[in-house]
Amino acid sequence: MKPTRPSEVQTVLLERGIFPSTAMGQSFLIDANIRNQIVAAAALKPGDRVLEIGPGLGVLTGALLETGATVVAVEKDEALSDWLQESLGDHPRFSLIRGDFLEQDIAGLSSGVSAVVSNLPYSVGSRMLMEFFALDDPPPQMVVTVQREVGERMAAPPGGKVRGLLGVWAQLHYRVQIVRMINPSCFMPRPQVFSAVVRLQRLTKGAQTTTAQERKAFRALTKTAFSQRRKQLGTVLCHSAVRGALPADPAGWQAAVGLDPRMRAEALSIEQWVRLARAATAGAPPS
Repeated sequence: MKPTRPSEVQTVLLERGIFPSTAMGQSFLIDANIRNQIVAAAALKPGDRVLEIGPGLGVLTGALLETGATVVAVEKDEALSDWLQESLGDHPRFSLIRGDFLEQDIAGLSSGVSAVVSNLPYSVGSRMLMEFFALDDPPPQMVVTVQREVGERMAAPPGGKVRGLLGVWAQLHYRVQIVRMINPSCFMPRPQVFSAVVRLQRLTKGAQTTTAQERKAFRALTKTAFSQRRKQLGTVLCHSAVRGALPADPAGWQAAVGLDPRMRAEALSIEQWVRLARAATAGAPPS
């Protein structure tokens, strides 16, 4: 049984004594058309290996398996894990990891994965995505359902009002596309916000042309700058260098890549951040 109708979902929840946790951001998809669009956006083929986080009642899981893909699912909730094991445990291409995704070896789970396809928990969805973006070799593709605001931040262009650390880290590795918005009525319990299906496809350039040290500098620089996003970039980086958080002479890096120190963090493109990270790495003391 793959419950997608409200009555079916309600029946399973009542029979199992499962009470969705708003603190954990649990909302179950009850629209088969949306589920099918999520799967179609991933364009999976037989033999692909998919990582799913927070599969819940397995509505999306079953559809992923129907593509011929192998699915590794990570579920924190014990009652939902029991349901998944009973309903899908015998499937030869399904395996379940019981536990909190954020406590797993994320690099190990991501290794060899063709795609991450998930309706991410609202409460920790951004944090989960940042864990992927921090990897030197993140998954080739991700198709995730998140709060609309999270999707908009990931896709925000330079200069956009919602441009921030999440979007900059995402766009270092990925082309980010909002596939569609989802009405709250497509979930049970009904969330207070709209959702978005977002597709992230690995770039052939960008992060792939940077070294591990440059990516480390990229993350340090962007973290520092966006933590004080109202300040001008030159001020933020100079203060960080004085405190020893960054290599000396940030003014020299900015001049080397042609940046106006009066710019603010959200104004920089990914290419500008990468050039700045390279300059910072070149000026860093040997480690």
